[in-house]
Amino acid sequence: MNILPDILTFENGKKVENAAQFAERRKELVDILSRRAYGYVPAAPKSVRLEETARDKACAGFAEAVQYVLHADTQYGEASFPFHAFLPKDEKKHPFVVMLNFRSDIYDKYYPAEEIIDKGFAIAIVHYEDISTDDGDFTSGIASVFPREGKGTDPSKLSLWAWAASRIIDAFWDNELIDSENIAVAGHSRLGKTSLWCAANDERIKYVFDNNSGCMGDSLE
Repeated sequence: MNILPDILTFENGKKVENAAQFAERRKELVDILSRRAYGYVPAAPKSVRLEETARDKACAGFAEAVQYVLHADTQYGEASFPFHAFLPKDEKKHPFVVMLNFRSDIYDKYYPAEEIIDKGFAIAIVHYEDISTDDGDFTSGIASVFPREGKGTDPSKLSLWAWAASRIIDAFWDNELIDSENIAVAGHSRLGKTSLWCAANDERIKYVFDNNSGCMGDSLE
């Protein structure tokens, strides 16, 4: 039994016939998922800025491990969260991976930073609960900034985590080390869902490294 909707047919039954129409169908699909599953991702902020809190040599001197706090100026006030990055020490542009992680460790076995740097990537890692806690508390972290109307389409925690990943991309978009044509998001399990949802809402993202996101993620059942 086919359980997937026809990607190339609008809800009104009209067929997609060109790239411009597919762009509209894409927006329609994101809207459906926002209304029925994940809630709407908040709008992009007016601006973002990075506050550097620490910097150390890393990866045998080929990179630096940098800790930041990101500050986003939203229409409802400032939203902020910490994250860290491993940035190569050269003058090249590098593909950039934003990883949503279950752990807050600077060095973590789940992302082999040295090997990633050796392959020519730059990486930013954010502990998801530093964005907002993994529970029903919508007063924690950035969740406290965005108003809730109780209509069932308020941003879920996945939407808030996805929003934060996009803000890291904002902050690094013009960085001389970053190849903005090759940006990825990565995550496991519900953070894999978050990565997929982030890319659905942010067309700057070219790749998704989604691991075991399961139901309402990459599973077809």
